[in-house]
Amino acid sequence: MQSAQTFEEIGHALEILADDDVTLLVIAGGDGTVRNVLTHILIRKVFKVQPIIAIIPSGSTNMTGHDTGMVNIARKGWTPLLIFAEQPQNSCVHRARRPILRVRPNPDTEAFCGMVIGVGAIDHAVSYTQSHLHNVGLRGNIGPAIAFTRFLKALAVKDYRHFKPVQMLVQDNHGLCVDVNALVFVATTLERLLLRFRPFWGTGNGAMSWSVVACNAKGLLRRLPGAAWGRPGRGTTAANGFTSARADSVTLEFDGGFVVDGERYIAERERGPVELSVAGTLDFVSF
Repeated sequence: MQSAQTFEEIGHALEILADDDVTLLVIAGGDGTVRNVLTHILIRKVFKVQPIIAIIPSGSTNMTGHDTGMVNIARKGWTPLLIFAEQPQNSCVHRARRPILRVRPNPDTEAFCGMVIGVGAIDHAVSYTQSHLHNVGLRGNIGPAIAFTRFLKALAVKDYRHFKPVQMLVQDNHGLCVDVNALVFVATTLERLLLRFRPFWGTGNGAMSWSVVACNAKGLLRRLPGAAWGRPGRGTTAANGFTSARADSVTLEFDGGFVVDGERYIAERERGPVELSVAGTLDFVSF
């Protein structure tokens, strides 16, 4: 079977595997490929029984794999995975369970799966990384590290040409509502992002963590690094422009771009809100 590249090709390949009652699905690809596979599993319902997922990373950043775990075929070969497929209870692979985001760009558009959504500075940073860094071979954590440094420098000199704030309304299923000129918004079901970022410190129930930082947040430059690694100081509060919470669903109303697992989309208020929820939960294995 040839490699599947497009969304349609991936769907066709998965239909064949589903007909064979595959229970362990190995994905060789980056975050975009993983996103498309998860969409067919949880939105299109290709499999009668959800398979366990193993990721062989071959993308530019592989954020999902870095969190859920990846299969290191180059160093350890296929043997551990084959042992797991035959004797899942007696193998030494690591298992991780993750909720999967369901993203609907507007009420008239079909939903798809993802792991991380970013608005504002994240959207601009991903665009910059893909257009200026990936094409010269800077992949993995190097590109995001350069983009984050560039972002901090822009904040220090108050240069918002490349990180234009986004006026947005954020509401979650617990009734939290934030109407803000946002410098950055991010939501995820992963436990950590690239560079070991974990920009979440809010409490509450929910499978999704989300945070938004206002462009006029007090002590922004001083407090942002701590917030980015989940270690906020005392002043990192909603009253000072830093809001973080957990929820099972979130709606976003704004005009502009947003990025999901490296893929860019456009939101328009007049077409309706971007809806975030949980599509389901999947198991991942790694070694």
